[in-house]
Amino acid sequence: MLDDPQLDTTWLAASIAAESCDDLSTTAYRGVRRVEATEAVLVASGRIMDRVRRRPISSTSRGSPDQLAQDLRGALETAVAKAISGKRRAAVMVSGGLDSSSVLAAAVAAARGATDAEVDAISMSVGGPGDDRPYLRDLCEGLGIVPLRITPADARPNVLSALIADGAPQTWPTSAWEIKLMQLARERGADVVLTGVCGDQLFGGDPQVFARYAMKGRLLTTTFGLARFRAHSGAGFWTHMMRYVAVPLLAGAMPSIRRAKRKRRANTRWPWAGLALRTFLGESYVGRPFLNEWKRSTCAERVERLVRSDFLEVLRLEARRRCRQAVFGRIP
Repeated sequence: MLDDPQLDTTWLAASIAAESCDDLSTTAYRGVRRVEATEAVLVASGRIMDRVRRRPISSTSRGSPDQLAQDLRGALETAVAKAISGKRRAAVMVSGGLDSSSVLAAAVAAARGATDAEVDAISMSVGGPGDDRPYLRDLCEGLGIVPLRITPADARPNVLSALIADGAPQTWPTSAWEIKLMQLARERGADVVLTGVCGDQLFGGDPQVFARYAMKGRLLTTTFGLARFRAHSGAGFWTHMMRYVAVPLLAGAMPSIRRAKRKRRANTRWPWAGLALRTFLGESYVGRPFLNEWKRSTCAERVERLVRSDFLEVLRLEARRRCRQAVFGRIP
């Protein structure tokens, strides 16, 4: 709609590098901005009359592990029940992993309780070492439901169209099959689709906690913790010791080490990058302020960053992909 649209090279560089721009309202075109997640804009007479932005607020909860688990379960059940309330049919994109399985279980419980919604479990069936299909089978048997499965071949027609969304490059790696899942949900008459997106970011943990233990002199806790971590990850004990203990401690004392590590990673990860992308990487990725959240006794700072930045970025990417798909069942 612009007379002379100009591409925003910073936005394009951020999209290619899978990094967030500082301003989440930017688009691929200069002079074109989008409504942010958590933002409301009132437009009248061809101009913006009012703009209201509400940033999510996070707080730290304290208690025993059992009490915190109960509080978390209650919060999840409340959020899911609210999402499907008043809906005729809800779909849950579920893999069999912990995050989406929890959402599905909560949705089925809510549907069988205070709501009349029907719940469909829709899954991308992908095989491989350690895949989640056996867990999904057990989960659905336990819930007494039959999941709807699609294969990667079913999503093949969406691969090329998924490279563009909202008139700009789309780098979300699972877009093609998510489009197919959404299409199936719409064909089934779903009014809402729930996912477990962002569960990994919130509950994945940070192995650099071992560095904090070592910094405080808790060497036995560090050693036994790394040994248990090694048993689940497959890598060697000393590899974990260097990566999650030695490097954070040295980098915290010598910022130049961290900067050199980031620069080396940027050069290795994007060796084909041109001038514009390298400039962006130098200013945002390599030169970004260092986060020392692992030194704190709680993860409050990390959660705050996730809520105020990372989650909103995920919502922005999801909104780009779904903006027209929700109406037409496809990405134009």
